[in-house]
Amino acid sequence: MIMATDIKTNKVKNEEFKIWKKSVPSLYEHIACLQPSFNSEIEEKGGISHCNTVLFNQSISEFSEKGLVSTSLYYSQGSNIYEIKVQLPLGTYKVIDTGELSQPQYDGSCFGQPDSPKWVFEGETIIKMEIYSSMLIALSTTGKLAWFDSSSKNPIKVLASEVASTEEQSSSVFDISSDGKYVILSESGKAVTKVSIIDNKEKLGQILRVITVAGTKRVLDIKFHTTTLFSAVCDDNVQKFWDVRGTDNEPLLLFYPNKANSSSSYGNETEDSDNVGEDEGNLSAIEVSKIFDTLFITGSDTGVIKLWDLRSITASNAREVKEANDIVTFYQIENDPVVGIQFSTLDPQCFVTVGKSGNVYHWDITYLINEAGTHENAEEHEEISQEDLQEHCLKFLHTGGGRRSASTPENPVLLKSSVTIHPQIRDIVGTVDGDGFLTVYKGFYGRKDDAVESE
Repeated sequence: MIMATDIKTNKVKNEEFKIWKKSVPSLYEHIACLQPSFNSEIEEKGGISHCNTVLFNQSISEFSEKGLVSTSLYYSQGSNIYEIKVQLPLGTYKVIDTGELSQPQYDGSCFGQPDSPKWVFEGETIIKMEIYSSMLIALSTTGKLAWFDSSSKNPIKVLASEVASTEEQSSSVFDISSDGKYVILSESGKAVTKVSIIDNKEKLGQILRVITVAGTKRVLDIKFHTTTLFSAVCDDNVQKFWDVRGTDNEPLLLFYPNKANSSSSYGNETEDSDNVGEDEGNLSAIEVSKIFDTLFITGSDTGVIKLWDLRSITASNAREVKEANDIVTFYQIENDPVVGIQFSTLDPQCFVTVGKSGNVYHWDITYLINEAGTHENAEEHEEISQEDLQEHCLKFLHTGGGRRSASTPENPVLLKSSVTIHPQIRDIVGTVDGDGFLTVYKGFYGRKDDAVESE
């Protein structure tokens, strides 16, 4: 009798899981929200009226007796940077094998309210923040970079823009090498686009080299692939590669991701290779894996997402590469343009993408990896349809109940900087809306046991 009941219960659970998987997952294992009460004067420069960004730091403190884990995130509002404490249920961080987790006992609420800014970038409006070690680097709308540490509320170093900024034409993005030795800063002005290679260690903030980027009016995104090799996604629909140790402006490699012969076995059902790329739009974003530096993702303004292996691109030793095989292709809903991508620092198979709508798409290619391991030849690989890939690999969709779409900034850099993945706590994501509304969440990805049964 017990066995029969268990069988019936499992069947019901499996059917529930199948129904849940048919729609885009949008349930939450944990979600907390805050409308910060502090205010600052937000400068409207370049038509930017929503000037809030978020970034998790790596701090973690466990309070087992309270059933909590404590962390914090940096929140910028105009020129001010606040550190906001965040309390999460201990179960979001670790699995306890023996006994049950204590019911979370929050100290008032999930969020702390800072009395004053931790740092101030006086006279500037912050649009992006990054952390390396104990130092935070902030980028402003005018293309200025500022370095902050615990010694002062004000920047310990400020680097002025190499490109004269105008309200209509200025655009800047930056990245830090994995060893923290270099910062690359791209600035696009009315007449010229430049990439500055900056010392981030011995002579902090010193420009080591300036590259003038020909054939493009704007660099949309820029990322390090190794400690010295980096690439820029440009508005001429070309991904251009340089090495910080080079001596001239010419790129080492020109890659055309959305014109390449994208003949992977997964997520590509186009038979005529001459048509591949026609509907894939223009490049808009790039991200490199934090765990495997040969892996990177490109995104387009028509919502196309492609996962690449750098080794397959450089194998030909050609300077221009228009034929390469991507690993897999995904599509954001309703051609939602991709403005940002972030790999997980804990799970190499997981990443999120940010749409122009503000929606946050959670992807997990575990299904693809498992399927590849069960097949022996390319013909069997082709049996995996695009629908199956989307259904199994789109792990979660965060819309904020629709308010993300209702209150998103127009600036793509700000949109990208409105989402942050926690570097130490798996699947914890923070977002900020254009009106300053903060959300920290962990998506509900279904019951693992049921997922296995339903395959």
